[in-house]
Amino acid sequence: MVNEATDKRSVIMAAAIKTFAQKGYHGTRVSDIAKEAGVAYGLVYHYFENKEQLLNSIFHDNWQVFLRALQQICLLEKHPFQERVQNLVGFLLDTYEHNPELLKVLIVEVTRSNRFQETGSLQMFREAFDTVAKMIRRAQKSGEARKDIDARLSAFVLLGCIDTVLSAMVVGVSTFGHKDTEQLKLAIANYALGGLTARP
Repeated sequence: MVNEATDKRSVIMAAAIKTFAQKGYHGTRVSDIAKEAGVAYGLVYHYFENKEQLLNSIFHDNWQVFLRALQQICLLEKHPFQERVQNLVGFLLDTYEHNPELLKVLIVEVTRSNRFQETGSLQMFREAFDTVAKMIRRAQKSGEARKDIDARLSAFVLLGCIDTVLSAMVVGVSTFGHKDTEQLKLAIANYALGGLTARP
């Protein structure tokens, strides 16, 4: 059962995600978040020291969930390599479909800012690449993936491709809509697998 403190914290974080996505980190005041959350201004400071800690909490809490899901897909699922790559691409694009505001905050306000390196979050980011690289190495050992391509480099290429598509979507420079998501999943997965899959 969720206690009241946890619930209030979650409400404030959800309000912060929405406000950061709409106004940007620098354009958002703590009073804006309190108003969106429907709580007293001082209550935000009861749970978070300041606006920066609130943004860091949004990243850390959600990135931990993301990493667990990524590890499940890449390392724990018993599916063939090609299917795991397809599931990985699908998961990341579906995350945008389900929560575009969260993705916008993570991409625009965290990973694209100097704040990202200053908070020590870079190591958590590296874990995602390490997880995908480990999946590729295992596929190389099983003969499902080419052995002449560096696994870590391939992980950067694959995740970088997905990141570029998501970034274009969240900042509004792409023409992709929700109806295009399935085609995007197929295109990215086929692009990756075309270069990675071992040939007979």
